[in-house]
Amino acid sequence: MPKLTSEYFNTIDFQLQGKNHFDVQFTHPGWDKDLTLLVKSVSLPTENTEVNTLDHFNQQIKLAGKTTFSEGNIVIHDAITYDTEKVFRGWRKQVYDAKTGTVGYAANYKCTGTLTEYSPNGEVERVWTLEGCWPSTVDYGDLDYESGGYKDISATIVFDWAYRTDED
Repeated sequence: MPKLTSEYFNTIDFQLQGKNHFDVQFTHPGWDKDLTLLVKSVSLPTENTEVNTLDHFNQQIKLAGKTTFSEGNIVIHDAITYDTEKVFRGWRKQVYDAKTGTVGYAANYKCTGTLTEYSPNGEVERVWTLEGCWPSTVDYGDLDYESGGYKDISATIVFDWAYRTDED
């Protein structure tokens, strides 16, 4: 095992993964086109496996139980020319239509998300697939006369499960 020193980190055998080398895409067979957004930040999947305890004589044995995935956060830049808000509203409206007060069918709003991480030279390094994605919470941002800057949309994306597809 080599010592993890700065000398080792500077060799050709070692490259850190950049936090800003990624893209996100949502696809659904019933949609006209994939949902592509100007993503500012996104959280990677978080897995949690319950611990089931089994008493055995004078000991306890711990076994893996049900695994769940925590919801993730995504922050999207709101572009006017692409009308990011309108595009995202279209997906959100399939979940819940505020005008009619109705909830849509899961088959229409649940989709597949793909988080792709790239190396510094643009090669695909890691691919996460998120099954059953949909936005449960949306914050359409703030407007403020006192500051410049740009408007972002924040959302909580829930999903049923996630896996790395580049490990197959």
